[in-house]
Amino acid sequence: MILFGSGAGLPVPAIAEITSTVTGVVVPARAWDVSAEVSNKINRLHFVEGQVVAKGDLLVEFDTGFKELELALAEAQLNEALVAVEKAQEDFVRQQELKDRETVSEAQYQEALFALRAAQASAQTLRVQSDMAASLLAAQKLYAPFSGQMSSPNYRENANVNINRGREVATLVQLDPIHVRAPVPLERVMARLLSGQSEVAIHASIKVGLVLPDGSEFPYMGKIVSASFGLNADTEEAVVLIEFPNPDHLLRPGMEVVVTGYEN
Repeated sequence: MILFGSGAGLPVPAIAEITSTVTGVVVPARAWDVSAEVSNKINRLHFVEGQVVAKGDLLVEFDTGFKELELALAEAQLNEALVAVEKAQEDFVRQQELKDRETVSEAQYQEALFALRAAQASAQTLRVQSDMAASLLAAQKLYAPFSGQMSSPNYRENANVNINRGREVATLVQLDPIHVRAPVPLERVMARLLSGQSEVAIHASIKVGLVLPDGSEFPYMGKIVSASFGLNADTEEAVVLIEFPNPDHLLRPGMEVVVTGYEN
């Protein structure tokens, strides 16, 4: 049994059988919306439409003025709270010594203990707020989580981004590896499944070659990574996702290509 059918395609690799060719569409293997954590003004965009960026590259800088002030205020409040904890601790130790000498009431001792715990809780709350302020300040610079190509920016520099409107600044798409969506006739899929083979085994038994729009052969073989759970009712075809190495970025999203499956 074979998945795509039978026919001609790329030169047959060192495997048993060549399948028919089908037309597929290149799609990103991974995409990431470049989005603000909080509403803010864009200071600088470090990319243009179509730019290829590397993992870790700075993409967007938002205004940090207010976030720096918020962090400074949170740190000042935390320091004040830590001083209060230190004082409450000293008061509690003193009350504990007096209690041991039976020169202070149980109520006074418990009041000192309560004051210490309240000061510690307040300091912990302010420590969290300080950490949040530091995180938000750091989030005003957005870096690429993986290498890929940038879409057109949806905002210009100095624009205000309102996160409640739900619009990303741009989208980063991964180019290497990259996926191709290709149709597969239902009868081919059913024949393979009814033969008792698992989907994992079916996918592992097939390698896929690719021809570029200009008729040249793509230099890397692909592998099937998944099959769609649904079916196109009009064509009675399922869809498979084929992953290709794309180190030279020859394949770009939206490109129509011809794929040929090779059977082990």
